[in-house]
Amino acid sequence: MPDKLVAEAIAREEALERVAKAANRRKLAEEDHRKAKEKIDLKLGEMIKAGFKSGLTARQMSREIGLSIPRIYQLRNIYQAHIDAEFNV
Repeated sequence: MPDKLVAEAIAREEALERVAKAANRRKLAEEDHRKAKEKIDLKLGEMIKAGFKSGLTARQMSREIGLSIPRIYQLRNIYQAHIDAEFNV
């Protein structure tokens, strides 16, 4: 009987370890996803800023890429804040 209890306790501990590892993998995947999204947002912000410099309006870019006008400005501002921080402006 004690061997069975020990085996069950070990099985529970192993199951708990597997769950913890799976949760950690999920957390890492979410972090990777967040970083990738930030990288894409920065690139899009850079392109939006270039669009403004070339004479495009927020409305034109909004229609073309399917984002709201406030999101266009937000992405441009995110990019500009990144540049400012990078160069300590």
